[in-house]
Amino acid sequence: MKSKLLWVLFTLLFISCSKEKETATDISNDIIPANSVELYDGDFVSAAHPTSGKARIVSAEGKWYLVLENFSTDRGPDLKLYLSSNRGAAQFVNLGNLKSTNGQQVYAISGMPDPKEYPYVLIWCQQFSVLFGVARLS
Repeated sequence: MKSKLLWVLFTLLFISCSKEKETATDISNDIIPANSVELYDGDFVSAAHPTSGKARIVSAEGKWYLVLENFSTDRGPDLKLYLSSNRGAAQFVNLGNLKSTNGQQVYAISGMPDPKEYPYVLIWCQQFSVLFGVARLS
């Protein structure tokens, strides 16, 4: 009985963070700042959902940005972009809602958190605490 209940709960959780309709998001203005210098980068790997692309932290004019390039992941509810201390989002900096499930995207990083303390970029379904994909910055 317990195993059936666990299976049903797991199935509901997985379905809850599965593909849903996505409204079109204009990310055409997501341009990497001019004269930017790359500080860190890493490739995305899939977790609960197929995720691919590259994450880069760049610096331009005294500000830091997280850039997603050739990015792709599944659609889902409440997808967030985190800089995290680990893959489980125990400690993280929330960079906001994921703008789109594919394409180049640029996010301003306020406060310039230390990438040595937050070396992971997470695509995180906040509503159901599900990791879609992760990139390890180095």
